[in-house]
Amino acid sequence: MLPADGFGCEEVREGPFVLQRNGKLFLTYSACDTGKPDYKLGMIVAGEGANLLDPSSWVQHPSPIFTRSDANGVFGPGHHSFFQSPDGKEDWILYHGKADSNYTYSGRSTRAQKFTWKPDGMPDFGIPLPLNADVPAPSGEGVLGVGVPGKEGGARAERGPEAGGWSGLALPGLRVDAAGRLLPLGRQPERVRFPFRIGNWN
Repeated sequence: MLPADGFGCEEVREGPFVLQRNGKLFLTYSACDTGKPDYKLGMIVAGEGANLLDPSSWVQHPSPIFTRSDANGVFGPGHHSFFQSPDGKEDWILYHGKADSNYTYSGRSTRAQKFTWKPDGMPDFGIPLPLNADVPAPSGEGVLGVGVPGKEGGARAERGPEAGGWSGLALPGLRVDAAGRLLPLGRQPERVRFPFRIGNWN
């Protein structure tokens, strides 16, 4: 078993997802009880050529990589995954969070935002954006609008240039406005689809 720090939340480690880049594997995971406002993401790192079954191959990142933002009204961000924009120029994180700092499992919604990479090759996820943040849609070509823009149920699908076909990921909690921006609904929504790529992001 691989040890993974809970940063004060010792009861749960779940939802692992791996990023591969710069000769390293970044195993990210959620820690804490999802009902708590301190549900968060941690990370352990190993080299691509390491024996991944050997716990000593993994190095614990010393602090949470994505956690609550009281200033932005976001609590318990976690249970995440990653994707790239259709043109491969942007890296994105998907996660769920809530606007309530109480210990509750209700009121969680799906969120998405871009992340970047630090000069030392480590991912930089920043801080969770407010629920009402204006988030531009992932970059790419071949936009297909479905439904009425700006209305609940409006949707967006993009065609990845390398695939030649349509791919998407259902994102409850978001809609697309007339400018193609992803906006949260803040309640149980229609479903929105937009594309993702999974693979070696070297």
